[in-house]
Amino acid sequence: MSGQVIAFPAAQRRAQILQAVEMLNDTHGEAANQAWRSMMRSMAEQLTAQGIPQDEMRRQVLEFQAAVQFELCAQSAQQTQA
Repeated sequence: MSGQVIAFPAAQRRAQILQAVEMLNDTHGEAANQAWRSMMRSMAEQLTAQGIPQDEMRRQVLEFQAAVQFELCAQSAQQTQA
């Protein structure tokens, strides 16, 4: 009997999303670029290690990136309204 591993969707990991947003707000230029790439690489490696198929891993990473972008925009809009 075989089973399928289902990871909690990366795009719904609120603490990780807020951590990424904080890092991007606090870091700029090439340092931010390198930190972001490292974070995404680490996430991809973790999902792969959990047995997530390659295509699903990519989808999860892309959805996480979109969630981080959405949060950055939402925080920016809040700051503009304040």
